[in-house]
Amino acid sequence: MFGKLTFRPKRHNPASGTAQVRRSTQFRLGLMSLMFTSLLLTTLVAQAGDFSSPFFRSVWQRADYPVVIGAAQRGFTWGPDPFFSSFEPYAESPNGQRRVEYFDKARMEITRPDFNKNSAYYVTNGLLVKEMVLGGLQSGDHIFDQRYPAYDVPVAGDPVEGNPDAVTYASFYALSGAQLLNPQNDRTNERATETIVKGGGIGRNELLGSLEGVNYVYHEKTLKHNIPKVFFDFLNLTGQIFVGNNLVFGRVVDWTSAMGYPITDAYWTKTSVAGTTRDVLVQLYERRVLTYTPTNPDPYKVEMGNVGRHYYSWRYNPKYDLAIPQQSNAQVKPAAGFPGVVISIRAFGFIDNEDISTIITTPDGKPLVGRLIVGTSENPTGFTFFGVKVQTDANTPAGLYTIYFKGLRSGNEAKAYYFVIGIPGFNLPPL
Repeated sequence: MFGKLTFRPKRHNPASGTAQVRRSTQFRLGLMSLMFTSLLLTTLVAQAGDFSSPFFRSVWQRADYPVVIGAAQRGFTWGPDPFFSSFEPYAESPNGQRRVEYFDKARMEITRPDFNKNSAYYVTNGLLVKEMVLGGLQSGDHIFDQRYPAYDVPVAGDPVEGNPDAVTYASFYALSGAQLLNPQNDRTNERATETIVKGGGIGRNELLGSLEGVNYVYHEKTLKHNIPKVFFDFLNLTGQIFVGNNLVFGRVVDWTSAMGYPITDAYWTKTSVAGTTRDVLVQLYERRVLTYTPTNPDPYKVEMGNVGRHYYSWRYNPKYDLAIPQQSNAQVKPAAGFPGVVISIRAFGFIDNEDISTIITTPDGKPLVGRLIVGTSENPTGFTFFGVKVQTDANTPAGLYTIYFKGLRSGNEAKAYYFVIGIPGFNLPPL
């Protein structure tokens, strides 16, 4: 990993708890002329922030440059400036590395620099929330490295050190696990009354559900989740944006591109914001989190969650790693999964039609018994590998499992490993 990590002084709005950057002297002194002089606008955009690519700056400036210079009063879409730039592994990128830039609210990526640079998809915006909820760190179009979900990263409010009971990204795995993306019925005109606590338990609060704007007004048709009015209005917000070298009026974001689709309905949480416990409505999308804090002043009641900061703290903290030993003459998919997952293993190096002995050892070193193990052959030209599928369930103990294969005629052997994951601090409900 290489890149540059920069730190800038921050202050907190005591009402919203949202980090805001101190405006530099050049912004304060130039503000009046900025409104009238496009030349100064161009100059200051070139100086605003420390961007590793002009394409990242171009995407950022549309929504957030007007906020930085005071031309728009709203929360940040990305953040005041990037705080970390680097290259991260990605199979389809040149040399297996893609350029990334982290902001408070999200991460930008240039995955394929040979693509059309004028395309709206040249700079992309990662599915960071899905990764943190499910624990799957994406390192290719179809490659996910299993880690623990972000069990110590609150989705809203202060960091976990001063906010130990806050709902985390892992809380939403505990809520619905592998069923996270299950379609929900159309609840248009119903109200968001559901609450969630850190362990994933669900309740109801009719009083919070009676607040203005928390009625569901839109049922998203792709993943089929419901969006309340306060969030739907925010997703379609219009105002001052920066296009080319000019301030113009338009839609702040293309929300399906910036947010992705919602992966949950909306839930009320209790979380500490700047040291004060507050009720906050949260909704998780593939790429972002939206929060609604009724006690915040307008126009900061609805804000983007600090997903970029959250993801950075998850990705680069080794406590979320799973150390799976190297497979020997075998492939395992997935190499790790939560209780209820089916583990598929292929063992190679055997001769046609020989019998294969198979022994699975549990995390405590004992032979695994009482689980469904099915031998398969998927090679139509000859039996050159041996495949098994191991069915786990809600009672399967968490930990590292070892599976041994031995050909009874050839004497050839293979050895493979897989994890059944339990989230630290969570008692997952049966799937």
